[in-house]
Amino acid sequence: MKLQLIIFVSAIFMSSKVKSDSSIDLSKYENDLLNFGETIDHHRAVVEDDKWFSEIDKMEVEYDDLTLNNEQKKENRGLNYSGLNHSLIFWKKIDPLLWTDLGDWKRERALKDQHPKWMIALKTRNVVELMGRVLDCVGHCQSYRSNSYANIQFKSTIKEGDEVVTGKDSYLWIFLMDGTLVRLSPETSISFKEINISNQKIFFHARLNFGNLLWLSRIAETIKESNERETDSIFLPLSFYEANYFEDLSAPSEDDLYKYLVGNSNGVERQYKTLNKLIKDNNEFIKNRKTQVFLVMPNGSILGENLQFEAVVLKRGKSYFKNRHFSFYNPEATEISQRATFFYRGYINRDIFEVNLNQWYVVAEEGNNIMKYEDGDPNFSFGEYLTKRIPTIMLAREMLLAEYSKKLFNQTIDEQVLADLNYRLWDGKDKVIENEMEKRVDFLKEYTRREETTTLRVAKRFDELLVERGRPVDATPYNESFYQSAVNHFILMGNKRAYKSEDTEILNSTKKKFWELIHFRRNGIN
Repeated sequence: MKLQLIIFVSAIFMSSKVKSDSSIDLSKYENDLLNFGETIDHHRAVVEDDKWFSEIDKMEVEYDDLTLNNEQKKENRGLNYSGLNHSLIFWKKIDPLLWTDLGDWKRERALKDQHPKWMIALKTRNVVELMGRVLDCVGHCQSYRSNSYANIQFKSTIKEGDEVVTGKDSYLWIFLMDGTLVRLSPETSISFKEINISNQKIFFHARLNFGNLLWLSRIAETIKESNERETDSIFLPLSFYEANYFEDLSAPSEDDLYKYLVGNSNGVERQYKTLNKLIKDNNEFIKNRKTQVFLVMPNGSILGENLQFEAVVLKRGKSYFKNRHFSFYNPEATEISQRATFFYRGYINRDIFEVNLNQWYVVAEEGNNIMKYEDGDPNFSFGEYLTKRIPTIMLAREMLLAEYSKKLFNQTIDEQVLADLNYRLWDGKDKVIENEMEKRVDFLKEYTRREETTTLRVAKRFDELLVERGRPVDATPYNESFYQSAVNHFILMGNKRAYKSEDTEILNSTKKKFWELIHFRRNGIN
């Protein structure tokens, strides 16, 4: 009991705002300390019990910042995020010896005194924000988070720090919170680093580790209507039932026979009309907030807005990329700013390269050279064609945007409303530095260039050692394995339609049939 009380007194010292050379009169806290000691003694046998930790959290809040008044405490603590406990101490991970080390506490206390908003900064660091959700997976898709992993499917969450990987003959569409669509081809890995939200823009930071990726930022323009077949048919029917193509397949009755014969029953065109209506509706709440993307590849980085960006990163090899013009989806779209800037590798190489639209580029393995890929590659054309007509995917994007993202696009975002969604508002009231969003981007450009340069050099030295030992590893080629299954599915499907009439009630029995189709699709049965 005595030892437990001493540990708790040490905890008070280490969590308070009192300077290290200040004295504290603990007599007025004596009864509370004794009561808390009894609480610890009472729960000694159930130390992993959640109730025990919740009680500690309450005491931490009560005794933190002993020298501050209530208003000062509230100001220093900042916002309450829905995903965080009130206590900033991770009790289950504490090493008792380090926790009671007075010298360690004095060093920590000195740092806190130098940075009055340390608590706000610590809270911000601990917030893990939601970046998006899985739209659909065909085959085997996994998400790695901390020290665990999970198979992912429709509506699985993608959070900051997650690495998402697709297996052989597996494809994945991901919806990001601003309406961006991300498509992964087979044997591809991407790490979602961070999402930052301000009143001016939404910023994404991600790294394509290897494989083939398509990054489609949402652009507030309608899509050209067509009655041609959907190209990325391997995802059909989509797990998001309401977004699927609808066509009346039921037998007509005598009363509506004439209507059936002369009417337009083309469900594809109706789907485009629904899509374009939703785009216009969602534009009403999105207004003019921009999305900026910092997409990192091992041998180069891209910073841009309104990216329609496809990239191929080969292990131990070159990288290729192309920023499409939005006319790929609507030739009549208004002029749109789609600027993208490429950043080289090298410890002192701060040169940049402005990327032209509709041009494939090849980047040297070392990241010190970029040039137009004039020869072209038929493989790239196959890959591009698969995403030329994707009304079902785009319709699902607009539906999810209306369902999950409205509060992120309020004209003036309330910080606490955003905190209730477990997001932090950048450049808001609790900002730690001025123009923090811009400074964060500047930091990432510089830090990433140096970090990735080191990684490239270490990898090169490792490959040299393998050659010396007679075990060289060849670079991964870009070939039909990135798109073959999807192309085969498109060819075999022909004009098959397996979708339900849009004029009938959506019943569970009907959905069950759809889920059977989806099950067959995921297991390679078409």
